[in-house]
Amino acid sequence: MRLFLLSLLLLTTGLLTACSTGDDDDSSTPPANDDDASDDDDAAPAAPTVDSNIANDDNGVLATTPLVLTFSEPMSTASVEAAWVSDSLPANELTFNWNATGTILTVDMSGHIQYPNGGIDVDYMGYGFEIEASASSEAGEALEAPFSLNFNSARDITMALARFDDGTGSYNGSATGVDIRVGDSPDNGTWRGFLTIDLAELPAIVELTSASLFIRQSDVTGHPYVDLGDLLIDHMAPIEEISLSHYNGTAEAELGVFSDSDAQANPGGDRSIDVTASLQTDLDAGNVLSSYRFGFETAQDGESDDDYSILDRTSSRLDVRVLAE
Repeated sequence: MRLFLLSLLLLTTGLLTACSTGDDDDSSTPPANDDDASDDDDAAPAAPTVDSNIANDDNGVLATTPLVLTFSEPMSTASVEAAWVSDSLPANELTFNWNATGTILTVDMSGHIQYPNGGIDVDYMGYGFEIEASASSEAGEALEAPFSLNFNSARDITMALARFDDGTGSYNGSATGVDIRVGDSPDNGTWRGFLTIDLAELPAIVELTSASLFIRQSDVTGHPYVDLGDLLIDHMAPIEEISLSHYNGTAEAELGVFSDSDAQANPGGDRSIDVTASLQTDLDAGNVLSSYRFGFETAQDGESDDDYSILDRTSSRLDVRVLAE
């Protein structure tokens, strides 16, 4: 009997083992398909595309700005240069510089870009080129599409800007004068003059070339240039309305002598000074006004008499030259 039971136990164990082995075989993962793994290797090379640092139809491009073209694929550089077509920027008159991988082309246009010059309404001067689809990558793929770019160079504009009336006049610490009076008075007070220029008429500026402030000295009373010294000018923060804070306030910059002792003997005539740096400061700050303060080296001489200069506000102007969009 014991022998029979042992045989039955061994037979049952064998059947269970066989069933378990069969289940594992049925659930096994089939081998990977080698054809699927090679799909990426067999993909066709991509057709190259082009990006430019200068936007199409851009205005205000400077001659000193290099054209930089970035290709999505390493290019056959000779094919790109051969596919360049332009009347305004002919390939045989340009310098093409490639990076080592043939993906970035830098074109020096400085010898060809010119600026139309005149007033605020001067017309644009346009430039453009096309790279035909025959340009190809090192892998032999043609451009995805012909690439063309058109742009306008900066305009060289000269213009005169007018005064801003509320920020132009004089102040003696307690009273405001409409004329630009600078010097002292019989009560030993001191007049300081102010001139503010309205910048609203300026076009969109790419680069400031020059700026000169002009005003005519119309009269001299007493001997200001003898008793008080040279007439000095300061660049101020924008003045919307003249007040004591502008009279006593710290200047943005001391610009030096505006008019010297020659103006005592020859009181008439235009006076001018270069204010390019001051105007650039205003432009960088986003100011819409550019303000200036006048005062003599010595505020007053204590002699209880009039010694002052009159600057003609109606003659004032700021002559500017800019490269603009």
